[in-house]
Amino acid sequence: MEACYDFYFLLEYLFSDGQFKADKVKKKFQASPELQEAIQKVLDDSEIMQSLQGISKQKYQEFLEGKSPREISDFFVELRGRIHHQSKKNKKTWHPANQQGFKFEGELFTQVCFHLMMKTATDLMYGENVDLGSIKTFRKVSG
Repeated sequence: MEACYDFYFLLEYLFSDGQFKADKVKKKFQASPELQEAIQKVLDDSEIMQSLQGISKQKYQEFLEGKSPREISDFFVELRGRIHHQSKKNKKTWHPANQQGFKFEGELFTQVCFHLMMKTATDLMYGENVDLGSIKTFRKVSG
């Protein structure tokens, strides 16, 4: 569950432009080509899909199977609302002792954020506008 929070807030930081209301965040997420592309890369990766099915076939079928990147970005926002807003009346909410109950969601977030961060790192390292003169290297001097 902690991974869900951490990765969700990374996505919110990167793509919501300070919006926090669910409907506005959904629109921002849907409008982000970078986020939608990262989700699509996860969906297209058969190894990741097999791994997620192994974690929970039921959640895979409910949350991923046949879904578009936009639907999955909406799912992220809805999940955040579900785990953030607790109520005694809602018996289907999470329990703090059940971190494993969010393993599927945490792995999905991990994979999407991995693709986003690898693209960012690759763009920074290999982009055309890299100022090689400003990059300092560390050389270990043997003693």
